Amino acid sequence: MIELVNKYNIFASTFDKIEIMREPYGDEKLLNSHIFQFDFLNDNLLDEILEDTNGAYIIKSKLPKALQNILKYEFKKLIIYINPPYAEAGNTKTGSNKR
Repeated sequence: MIELVNKYNIFASTFDKIEIMREPYGDEKLLNSHIFQFDFLNDNLLDEILEDTNGAYIIKSKLPKALQNILKYEFKKLIIYINPPYAEAGNTKTGSNKR
């Protein structure tokens, strides 16, 4: 297996707290600024500028600026590994699911 070795080109996200990724890797294999908490189903991918009656405001994305720039301007090839969201079996009587 080929290991990804250039830490400047590696970004890592987790749905959980980012400390679980920082502790085992640190700045040795991943830059701390490239580790972020993100919910791919609900969070904004990029920063958005919106306007209302009070003027313009920004909805910030949780993606690091460097990754946002790659997505918006640089058009680099990306390899994305995703561990898809999961749900546990719920109660068949109530129809509720656990997450």
